[in-house]
Order: sequence, then structure tokens, then C-alpha cells
Amino acid sequence: LDSYPIFIDGMARKVSSILLKYKSMLKDPKLYERSLEAVVKVDGRRMRKDLLKTRQNIIVTPAGMLKGGPARFYLRRMCREARNGIFLVSYQAPGSTGRVVLSKGTAPVDGKGKARIKARVEWFDLSSHTSRSGILSLIEELKAYEVIIVHTTLNGGLSLANILRNRGLKAEVPTTGDIIEITS
Repeated sequence: LDSYPIFIDGMARKVSSILLKYKSMLKDPKLYERSLEAVVKVDGRRMRKDLLKTRQNIIVTPAGMLKGGPARFYLRRMCREARNGIFLVSYQAPGSTGRVVLSKGTAPVDGKGKARIKARVEWFDLSSHTSRSGILSLIEELKAYEVIIVHTTLNGGLSLANILRNRGLKAEVPTTGDIIEITS
């Protein structure tokens, strides 16, 4: 990897800065600092376009199932060339662009249809999410008495809420547009 320039874009830029601010919380802060010295933060559209004119770059940009952000820009412009690689991590929900890329080998292009993907596509089963037992352990450790469940499927959220209610906790599963009042 030393011979390839590495760029970070989108939320990776913001998260890298936050992690640096709280580096004492990291397992190996010095390794993290050295890693950041080896990357360049993409600073806008012009730089994104310029990156695509050069060869052999590694671009890291989070994408939440390829729903938006700079990853969509790169996908549209890189998917048609076999020399490129698109590497996805984490869960790709049914119907999401990420799942379509993996299962059908196509990508949306400029809102005008789909392009057949010629780039190498790989999926890595990495996740920043925890399991149900991990969530329950965290709630217990925090001694929570009220839990608002988000970022899940409706059925998964309702199931977790039932478990929590059976344990004597207050649990809510809001849907889009719901307003929840939080008091101290």
C-alpha cells in the first residue's frame, strides 16, 4: 500500500478528526496518528474530479449502503472500468444501491438508468453495529430506564422494545416524522 496514495472523503474526514480529538480512547493512538499522516483529505468536488483523472489511488468514503454522499459520485464514475475496485462493508439492505451493486452488478447513473458494473466488486462482512445481546448488555451496563430505538427495521425495533418492556424499561420505536420529547 505504500506505493498508492490514500485519500479519505465524506464522513471519513469528519470521523477521522473526531477520533483524533479523542485519541486517548483508541487502543493505539500513535498508530492512528501515523495512519492519518499517510492519507490526504479530499476537500471538494474539484479534487474528487482530479482524483479520477489519475491512476492507482485508494479512496475511502463511507456510504451507508451507497445511499448518498461522495461514494455515489465515485460509484457513477468508476463502475464502468475493470481497472477499478468497489469494496463494500457492512450490511446492505434489500433494495439499497449497495445490495443492487452486489446482487445485480448494476449501478444508477445520473438518474437516467443503470450501468453494468465492470469494476471489481467485493463485500466484506465488517460492521460497526453490535448484536442484540450487545445492545442489551450495554443498556444493562448503563442502567438505562428509558430507551429510544432507532436505526433498525420496524420489526427488529418492536421486538427489542418488547424485550426491554418485559424487563421493566420504557422503550419507544419512533418512525419518520415522530416527535419525541426528552426531559431530564
